[in-house]
Amino acid sequence: MAHNSDRIPWEALASVFELRRTNPCQHGAYNLHTRIQPDSKTKLANFVQVFMQSVAQDAAQQRKRYPERCEVPDENEVLISDEAATKIESTVWRWNHEAYQPDDEDDLDIFKQPTARKLCPHIEESDKCGCVLPFIERKMSAFQRQQVPNGCYGFDTCNLESFRNLEVVKTLMLHGEMDPILRSCAYRGSHLAKWWEHQECQCMPASLGWGKICQNAVKMYMMLNLLHYFSETWDDNASPIDDYRKIKAYQQAVRLSTESGHKSDIATYPHRDLLGI
Repeated sequence: MAHNSDRIPWEALASVFELRRTNPCQHGAYNLHTRIQPDSKTKLANFVQVFMQSVAQDAAQQRKRYPERCEVPDENEVLISDEAATKIESTVWRWNHEAYQPDDEDDLDIFKQPTARKLCPHIEESDKCGCVLPFIERKMSAFQRQQVPNGCYGFDTCNLESFRNLEVVKTLMLHGEMDPILRSCAYRGSHLAKWWEHQECQCMPASLGWGKICQNAVKMYMMLNLLHYFSETWDDNASPIDDYRKIKAYQQAVRLSTESGHKSDIATYPHRDLLGI
């Protein structure tokens, strides 16, 4: 995402904030604080409006790269091409390196060992294999799996297969492989919109949906662009602080965009890779 200073009023947004110490109990730590000014509210409202318009324009421009309408693929059609599968496989391995194992000793006779350094060759519907990206996960039938409401401790029982497809979809998004996603959405029964925000049950935080990719990206994009206008946070000769990493707002943005321990961590991958976490 570009800085787009010609379209987005970053400087006006930065003028709404000031860099100062938080409070005595924070050991002199600096943070960004809202200035109490008559026009602060107007500047913030204007920024939000312009920012959303810019996002909509960029999204519309990106959408033109693909057909306006797609025919509904047959359930046996392979949506993820060999090229795309090769491209995403290393990322799939990050979240799926232990997922495909025999359930019990009875499955050992039919379980097919994973292939090394090549795509999954197990093309039969009945095949159970240990490949990173099984062939069946590349077919339209995988994208047709339904999201089923579940109670506490019932997520894997009801949605394990459909959630696996969601993780593949997220991985495709990270790699910019939108064609199979758009084609799958031509199916009237597609549940992808329902997966925008989701949790394992009502007791858990909404950390599973593909919306986390967008939310994390916007969070870090906003923070880094805002800090660009506070040179004292990154200029070696500046004062009062010359390291933006010490600012509480930045630390919070990084923490929320990279924290692990959830059932799905895919949305954190770009930020972990960028920051070396």
